[in-house]
Amino acid sequence: MGNSSNTGYVLRVGIFFDGTANNTFNSQLGQALKAQGLRVDEGSSYEGIATNIARLHQCYPVQSSFDTTGKAVTSLYVSGIGTTTGKADTRFPAQTYGRGSTGVLGKAQEAHAQLNQCLTTFVQALAPHTLSRLQLDVFGFSRGAAAARHFINQINATDFAEHFALADDFTCQVCFVGLFDTVAAMGGLADLGDIGDDINLVLNLYLGPECAHQVVQLCARDEQRRNFALSRIAPQWPLDIALPGVHADVGGGYPMEMAEQVYLTRWHTNLVSPSTPLTMTRAWAVAETDLADWQRQDLLDPQDPSRLLEIRSESHRTGSRQDPMQRVQAAVFMQRRVLGHLSRVYLRIMHGLACDQGVPLRALTVAEADIPDELSAIAVSLEAQVRTGVIELSADQERLLRQRYIHCSANWNAGVGMGTGVMDQAFFNRPREGGRSVFDQPIPQSGWV
Repeated sequence: MGNSSNTGYVLRVGIFFDGTANNTFNSQLGQALKAQGLRVDEGSSYEGIATNIARLHQCYPVQSSFDTTGKAVTSLYVSGIGTTTGKADTRFPAQTYGRGSTGVLGKAQEAHAQLNQCLTTFVQALAPHTLSRLQLDVFGFSRGAAAARHFINQINATDFAEHFALADDFTCQVCFVGLFDTVAAMGGLADLGDIGDDINLVLNLYLGPECAHQVVQLCARDEQRRNFALSRIAPQWPLDIALPGVHADVGGGYPMEMAEQVYLTRWHTNLVSPSTPLTMTRAWAVAETDLADWQRQDLLDPQDPSRLLEIRSESHRTGSRQDPMQRVQAAVFMQRRVLGHLSRVYLRIMHGLACDQGVPLRALTVAEADIPDELSAIAVSLEAQVRTGVIELSADQERLLRQRYIHCSANWNAGVGMGTGVMDQAFFNRPREGGRSVFDQPIPQSGWV
């Protein structure tokens, strides 16, 4: 092997950035603990389910040395924002504001360190100046997709020859970038902690037309949460496809079946005299109007025996003994069974798009790709349509997805307390009127990597 990229060694590395609070190793440990009858923290990475990032990572080959043709393939996994393998999750500031050592930028730095260690291992096994090409495939979900985009810009600005004995004409190429629903969600002093805007300061989300051979993003068409603003890759990269589902329907992480129990509206409140019947209050009247609106959304599967859409109410005495009052509250509540197989459709789609571009993923197993028969026709349609960028399903297919597979991620369930207070910050999953914000690619700024 000489010093030319035509004859030198080639190392291909897949790098997988998981989403906030997603950590496949902690998830495996959590499952083992639960099998022993032990408890894991609710909502933590130890309770989570493997995402599509974790599943794709399992499909990427891992070799420890170069083969007889001078090629090697390996993969790196970057755990989700706010997680560290084998340790407690970092709720603040990482999971809350996307900051800190396990925040978005911290995970980009972690990936860079992992890649440097990987290069060190493989280069040390070679004669000096014989590694001629480094090829990268990069995947990311949610804030992990934001970290992946920043990492790609870091890599494209890195001179690896400063640190490694590489071939004279060494090149680093980002071959394929596969993103699931980029959500940067970083809050800081500049935006007073608002994670629903596009003020991310030093985070570089811009993916220019020369940054990679191909970039694709599968976006959650039905995501409505204020704190989950989408960062697009269009117009520079046209395969920026909105697909049926919410954030984790696309990127994965939901169990294959769950009982969804959500408040669809915020609690409506008013003060009335103690003798006023609940159904005669303004709070109840507003909730009745809300209930009628939600009934028209057709979210309940007629075959689901657990389905429930109703007004829930509370009341308690307040005021003084001389001037007693009754505080009345009412909100719309929904309960239903929701299945998690839609994410497997998008796993299959991303897997296929990557393989089309030469990414060396092994085939998905039957278990990994398995979906209910009722989803098969939808999967076939979406797999074909995603390559054209035009997604169109029949009314019956949309109804099936809406009633059984698309989760209601936007809701008024309280993150703190009972949800009957006045602080919006307690409602992390609250919807944004008109749907979540969608931001085009940011214009590159001076000082960005």
